[in-house]
Amino acid sequence: RMLDGSIDITSQVTGYQTGTYTTTITPQTSGTISLHTGKNNSFYTKVGNLVHVTGELWVSSTSSPQGGVAISLPFTVVNNTYQAGTGSVMCHGVTYQSNQKGSFLVKPNINTTVATMFYNTTSTMLSLQAQNAGLANNSQIIFTLTYFTA
Repeated sequence: RMLDGSIDITSQVTGYQTGTYTTTITPQTSGTISLHTGKNNSFYTKVGNLVHVTGELWVSSTSSPQGGVAISLPFTVVNNTYQAGTGSVMCHGVTYQSNQKGSFLVKPNINTTVATMFYNTTSTMLSLQAQNAGLANNSQIIFTLTYFTA
């Protein structure tokens, strides 16, 4: 116990960590998506094998991005689709897709250190393709994600 009567969680929970990491957004096929310095850090809390991540990312430039939009994660995602997790995304300056219903979401890719952005249609969930996302200077992607590590 601490002097004020509270419990120091770091001494009570195995594997408790908090921190920041430099986050990247990568087109999964080709090209680049660069982020503003100072707007490319995300924060995490890890308890055992459960990780919660949150970040506010600002695009500075793009160069011919193609393929899915992948956001880097601080730890490897568990190799189990049902335990991988999911998260939500709020965007500014990202193009709403044809037939899109609702907002974007982020889903971790099993056995990797990335999560892919998705959107729902009336019949399925589709990966957001960088070439269709309209990402440009000052586009913002604010995300929160909870997942299990390997």
